[in-house]
Amino acid sequence: MPVRHLQTFIFHALILLIACIPAKISAAPAKLDYTRTVQDMNWSYPRPEKTLKKIKIYAERQPYYPAQNLQNHFIDRPLYNDSSLREGNGEKNGFLRDVEVAKQYGLDGFAAICYESTHRNHLKYLQQENIKDYEHAFVIISSELSGNYYQRMRDMMIEAGKSPHTARIDGKIVCWNYGSSAPVSQGHLRTFITKLRADPQVPPFIIVAELPFLELYNTFNEKSSRGLEVTREDVENFRAKVRESLSIYDGLQLRCHEFYVDNAGEYPYHTLPTALWNKYIMPVLKEEIAKPEHKGKLLGLYARHGYINFGSASTNGQFGTEAIRTYLGEAAKINPDMIMLFEWNEAYENTSFQPTVSSGRTLERLIAYARSCYDATPLTPRPGDDATIPDLILSIPQCIRLGEVLHLELLNIPDGTFTGEVQAALRLLDGQGNTLITLPAEKIDPAKLRAVTWRFPAEQFAKIQAVNYELDIVHNGKSTTYKNFDFTRITPSTNIRYLYSRIPLREIFTPSKWSFDAVEQKDGSIRVKAALQGNEELASLEIIDNHQELYALDRNQEFDPGVYAVFQGRYTCSHQVGFLRGKLSVPETTKWQLRSARSAWECFNAGLTVNNQMRVNNYFSTGRGNFILKLPLSEMQKNPSFVMEYQGLPAISFDLNTVMKEGRQAKMLGQHIFMELHRADVLVDNPHPLNAADGTIDTVIRPRSKYPQLQLRAITRSGKIFRSPAISLRPAKGTLESMTIWSESTKKPVTISLPAQRIPDIKTVFSPAQGLFVNNTESPEWKISLAGNWDDAYSVARSIRAKGNKILPKEFVSYAPEWVNENGQWMLKFDGKGNYMVLPQEMIPRAAPFTLEFEIKRASANNEVLLRCGDYRDCGLELIIANGILKGAYFHTFHGYIKQFDTGLPVPANVWTTVKVIKSADRITFAVDGKSKTFDFAGRGSYFFWSAFGGHGGNSRWIPAGYQSFNGLLRKLQVRHNDSTIKR
Repeated sequence: MPVRHLQTFIFHALILLIACIPAKISAAPAKLDYTRTVQDMNWSYPRPEKTLKKIKIYAERQPYYPAQNLQNHFIDRPLYNDSSLREGNGEKNGFLRDVEVAKQYGLDGFAAICYESTHRNHLKYLQQENIKDYEHAFVIISSELSGNYYQRMRDMMIEAGKSPHTARIDGKIVCWNYGSSAPVSQGHLRTFITKLRADPQVPPFIIVAELPFLELYNTFNEKSSRGLEVTREDVENFRAKVRESLSIYDGLQLRCHEFYVDNAGEYPYHTLPTALWNKYIMPVLKEEIAKPEHKGKLLGLYARHGYINFGSASTNGQFGTEAIRTYLGEAAKINPDMIMLFEWNEAYENTSFQPTVSSGRTLERLIAYARSCYDATPLTPRPGDDATIPDLILSIPQCIRLGEVLHLELLNIPDGTFTGEVQAALRLLDGQGNTLITLPAEKIDPAKLRAVTWRFPAEQFAKIQAVNYELDIVHNGKSTTYKNFDFTRITPSTNIRYLYSRIPLREIFTPSKWSFDAVEQKDGSIRVKAALQGNEELASLEIIDNHQELYALDRNQEFDPGVYAVFQGRYTCSHQVGFLRGKLSVPETTKWQLRSARSAWECFNAGLTVNNQMRVNNYFSTGRGNFILKLPLSEMQKNPSFVMEYQGLPAISFDLNTVMKEGRQAKMLGQHIFMELHRADVLVDNPHPLNAADGTIDTVIRPRSKYPQLQLRAITRSGKIFRSPAISLRPAKGTLESMTIWSESTKKPVTISLPAQRIPDIKTVFSPAQGLFVNNTESPEWKISLAGNWDDAYSVARSIRAKGNKILPKEFVSYAPEWVNENGQWMLKFDGKGNYMVLPQEMIPRAAPFTLEFEIKRASANNEVLLRCGDYRDCGLELIIANGILKGAYFHTFHGYIKQFDTGLPVPANVWTTVKVIKSADRITFAVDGKSKTFDFAGRGSYFFWSAFGGHGGNSRWIPAGYQSFNGLLRKLQVRHNDSTIKR
């Protein structure tokens, strides 16, 4: 059934009336409960003597650049991403584009962190282009003060001393420090700096090092947890360390380390001002810096706006702009001389201060406002702003799980031009356009820095799949409704995406005309037609599903799915093997093309093609190598295969029609290299900017999620964004089911009702069709890989990936279990020598009820590991068999608590056995062949993370030494995200 969104309100409303919603499911709750808070902030504090007349602001820059392909591994990307910058010197062009953007921010320069060759290149580029009023500073990283790091930094400082583009204060090179708060690191840094100062060839420099607060921080937390106060002795110990540091360094930087988490509340850590900061750190620092012997010492601040690492599951929440406002507001009390932004462009951790698609120029606006307050200079609007629009920013979470909190923030940033009271009323709508609630209008004084926040218990949205937003603005008698915000995805049981979309009204692009049609096909694909016209040149026009790019208009048709069969490959390795020469080919055709995906940290180097074979020299390590393979659709009739031959390893090949049909395949290349090939269902690369004011899309897409939420998104060359309301294309139907979840708002279990089909029920399909992937009946996002998952530092196989690790027995053959067929049924054979398979993040959900069931046939009576969490950090359910008895453990909350369960249930060898674990909000049940044992237990998993079935016994805080990997057969694995009995 078509779902259409057109610009005109009348047509839009008519289409929404057609939306097919069963009568038994009421999408809109009768009433929505929420809390509201208002915060007015003052960032202007007098300071009689300021060491520097004007605050210096730098940003640490990673060696990414906006020409790189950041698709398919990161959850955000630079707003000014531009693949055309690759032409010529991509690194130089990307760096210079970053400099251009950073100068618009008003930054004084970048700071290089530990990439000496890149730093040399950047100084050279600044010199070549004669860039004015822009500098490069150093960052000395305390964790690297060993080996040849001293010599590298010494050489770099000598060379940088010759460049006019090196950051200087009073003629001295500016150095910053990262990571020296701990006493041991402080000691190493003092030795390092003293040695540099004594070297006559090293040019004069100043260093602003970290405030030695960590001991006081730990003392404060430890005593606060017991209801005790910090003692005078504790404070004086801290004061002594401050004095010692000021005697060595040229200044001190504050690293706001007050990250707190509520174990009964929200998952992300909060950055909050506390008594530690206001009663102890701030007064001591002010007193010491004011003493005559410390005259001229600098005060610095490390500022960050959040840390959203979806891979490691580490999450210091953004909470809209709350985190960065906390940093900048607390810093205002000391009026710093220098600010280091952490970081400019760290895509994996989402600490980027550069403009991104999710944040736009929000952080630029806050940094500019802070600089005006600190320097007591006039407020001004940002370049390109329409000053007739209030400088309001709406921040919304991109995803929430039922039981979490829907936190919304409306922020006003004064700009010195906009006057007159503004009334702003926020409205929430579902994915079919039905109004859920219109909040009372807020009265906002444009001259005040004000944040209004609303917090909704997310369990109220159990029957809907997305929340859209509209904002009614009344100013000087004129009414305007803003509609083109992002949306919030509502999920029943999982969330790994704690990123916010922060949308300034002044950065919303309003096209003159647009349309967006989506029609589902019989095979599950979706035919999409869209058109957009505006008065600005577009950089991109895209189709988005649940915040992931599926398609982008490409006038060059480089990866058009109607023209080419497109595949994306990836390989990772269990340890650093190094470079291997190889030959890649598609023997059945000469029309194939292959290139590196050009991702950050790329280790795939595509070479020349000779006699239909591409010669490559690929670097195999625990990092990932990505590549893109394509050939004309007409060539698929020849049943082509992609063949990979590397020195010293058996050749492997992928039947491309099988990959196209199945969606993915994976194979082991030798013992240690996991190689996979995917049908390109998502955008594999950003096409060149459209450079036109209009665009038309007519294509077929394959959504990766069971319940797609589709958007049309356009980004202009100036960085403005248009987003259509999200379309919930498959409204949930059928009967309702009860689910008892933990409410982070009420901090107790609550029972909700939701459509039963919305509850993930992940039934694995045991078939070798996808090679080293195990398919399922629910959604591609739950694909299980046999071995692999080595592509980052947080691997579930971390303990066994190191070459020569003693955990692997001498007779080790492969990490991947073997497909076997018994009596016409496919199953997996684990050899007990290192085989395992990876259950993706949240397949066993962190904070929702679940029922895990599997059938095994043990081949031995050894003590074995069945299930391990990601062993970088224990985070949830783990299972072992000890002396023939099933035992479990649960790693819960955020302080490493372990609850162990001795079930007393035997798991015999050489017979098929059904094992089941049922986790409820307040209990956990273990069952073996119908016999069960229940324990009271209300803990939630510590982190959303991977799990490994088959496991291993290494690096565990509860598994005794000597346990082996699972040895036996597995023929069924199912996880349902509720604690009801799995229906057979």
